[in-house]
Amino acid sequence: MSLLAEPADLESLGEEDIEDPRAQDRLAAASALVRSYCRWSITKTSETFTLDGEGTALLFLPTARLTEVTAIRLSGSPVEGWSWSENGVVERDGGWWPVGRRNVALDIVHGFDLPPADLREVTAAVALRAYLNPAGATSEAFAGSTTSWPSGFGLTVLERSVLDRYALAGRA
Repeated sequence: MSLLAEPADLESLGEEDIEDPRAQDRLAAASALVRSYCRWSITKTSETFTLDGEGTALLFLPTARLTEVTAIRLSGSPVEGWSWSENGVVERDGGWWPVGRRNVALDIVHGFDLPPADLREVTAAVALRAYLNPAGATSEAFAGSTTSWPSGFGLTVLERSVLDRYALAGRA
């Protein structure tokens, strides 16, 4: 899966000339952390989701940016008569999705062509902290003075508040 930030994003945060392969590793790990927090892929991808029908008119896909639904199959047979919204809701027109385990398959395209700037910046900040502080130290004492900073790898409260705009809430 593609990175949510690039080395140039690290450089924009003040770290110059990052050519070290560790930077790519930290960006990949930070991208995985952000995707895990948001609970979806974020970058544009084509996927098939197989969901349980629950006897309702609505299906909720694990995405916050649905861009296309190319096909829907119910127990293997093509389905007509449905509509969808960008936030990942698919509605069966004039009917219900029958109750069943893994009985609705949807071929979709979802995600951003390019991650939004604030999401890139959060990913780069997490990666840069891990790059500059690979041991994950949270404080340092020297000459009677202690300095503290966020852990080397993880999300700050501010970063979580930015990512909450992209995170799936209440969907399993």
